[in-house]
Amino acid sequence: MKQMLHLTVMVLAMLSANGTELRAQDISGGAGGLVVRRANNPSLKRTSPSSSRKEKALERANTARSAGGAPRLLEAEEQYKLAASLDPKDPRPHAGLGNILLDRLRYNEAIEEYKQAISLDPDYTEAYFPLGYAYVRLQRFSDAAEIYRQLVRLRPDYAEAYNNLGYAYNQAGKYEEAIAAGKEVIRLVPESSGEAYKQEYQTRIEVLSQTYKNLGNAYTQLHKFAEAIESLKHAVSLDPQSASAQFNLAVAYLEAGRYSEAVEASKQTLKLRPRLAGAHFNLGLAYLKLRDKAAALEQYEILKTLDPGAASELYGLISQ
Repeated sequence: MKQMLHLTVMVLAMLSANGTELRAQDISGGAGGLVVRRANNPSLKRTSPSSSRKEKALERANTARSAGGAPRLLEAEEQYKLAASLDPKDPRPHAGLGNILLDRLRYNEAIEEYKQAISLDPDYTEAYFPLGYAYVRLQRFSDAAEIYRQLVRLRPDYAEAYNNLGYAYNQAGKYEEAIAAGKEVIRLVPESSGEAYKQEYQTRIEVLSQTYKNLGNAYTQLHKFAEAIESLKHAVSLDPQSASAQFNLAVAYLEAGRYSEAVEASKQTLKLRPRLAGAHFNLGLAYLKLRDKAAALEQYEILKTLDPGAASELYGLISQ
């Protein structure tokens, strides 16, 4: 079952016209571009009788965490701790504890357990992906990037990890590195392949859609607007229901001075998210750039109930 991150509104860039700073807003900072999934339970081993008590504790913990409808997280935590006490050198109980803490949104504590698992076995790749996610949730993007870098060194074919590396680079302001990571995903997950790609829990389309979002955002930040637009159009074609892809496409059009297309992309965003204040603001901004003050005022009227601050800002621009 996939976890979801809330989309947030944040400033992406500043547009300049006739000496006036015009703001485009972006909603991708929360989830757009990130592959998110529930961390896997630690795998079990069937080995010697002397280790069976530990394995049974791990099995009970996994079962409790995965109980349908009502996970028994306290029971799972107790069993992972028992397994850790029975074998302090096994990384799996610590990864299991990290998963429980991640489920509870206790990210700092989860990080410590995952780091403990990795210190016991640096090749234990199962701990890296959720560790990177925990860092992302704490907005420690440079730390997240380092973890994803380590993971792709261990698993060079891990497209989802490359995608999240690109996302973390974007958030850390390392846009060239984000583009390089995105290109690696495209190399690993070719769209023309006839094979039924499925790595971990994401399909080919899901991974590529996120990757093209990341590429589009990186190119926008580098003011490579043609590349940004093509990447975001590709993301939209792969996932037409992605509000963040449509939204960021509108931002790229605004940045590029392609205001009629920004209007259409903003309208498409609003079909998916009718009450998204940032999309109404950008639509009003695009109309204003097209010298259609009447249409811009319509967006102002809508914004007054959604975001009075943004409405006031848009009205100030219209009134100039």
